[in-house]
Amino acid sequence: MCRLVSSFAVLVAAGSPLAGCGGSGADPPVATTSAAATASTPSASRPLTKTRATEYARGVNLRAADLPAMRASSPGGEGKAPTRSDAELARCDGGVSAAVRVIDRSSPTFASSVGGENEHIHSDVEVMPTQALAERHNAAQTSRRGLECLARFIPTALAKRNTAHLHYGPIEISRLPNPLPGVHGSFAIEVTTTILGVPAQVAATPPRVFIDALGFLSGASEIALTAVGFPEPVGIEGEQRLVSLLYSRAGEHKL
Repeated sequence: MCRLVSSFAVLVAAGSPLAGCGGSGADPPVATTSAAATASTPSASRPLTKTRATEYARGVNLRAADLPAMRASSPGGEGKAPTRSDAELARCDGGVSAAVRVIDRSSPTFASSVGGENEHIHSDVEVMPTQALAERHNAAQTSRRGLECLARFIPTALAKRNTAHLHYGPIEISRLPNPLPGVHGSFAIEVTTTILGVPAQVAATPPRVFIDALGFLSGASEIALTAVGFPEPVGIEGEQRLVSLLYSRAGEHKL
């Protein structure tokens, strides 16, 4: 779920009308060792290698042909090393440490800005060593406790991007209608906040930012779509189409 904060940072930095207004800052990475990962990973007769997982993620993730009306504003690829915030969030919600995952690979971020409506969309494939760990991680993050932890962590993360002129208002987290009812581990949530201090010539009223996260489990992987829009949310029909496409690809490229 920390992807939600990362996605918002991408929105501010990748060419929106607010580009350059946000600050910068990131948590230091958490040092990991193979011993720590081994201690947290059940043995398996056929280990899930990083090479296999990377090929799978490439086959599933969104690509330019899926969003022809949008431009790639960032290349995507392998996620950053787990941070201290990742570890703290896992302790809070009871999930699995990000240090044990096999990969966390995102698609390019696709952006559009038409008539004052701004959208940024990307997908992400996170692969755990086993299906059991993926299920535990997914259940913890999408539980009521998980969302309560997220509500505490996001304001702290956003505060690191405050500037002397701009800052972020209170956040709200709500569940959206599940786009894949009956699919194992499927979820849909929306985080909203307000950007305060925006010059009047950019926005007459403080713009609302809507961050939607929709996803599901497929074996040892969690696949998620993140759609960021402001001042209006990304259309639900478009989100439904894209998450359904990801689900279809996950079935075609099973690990």
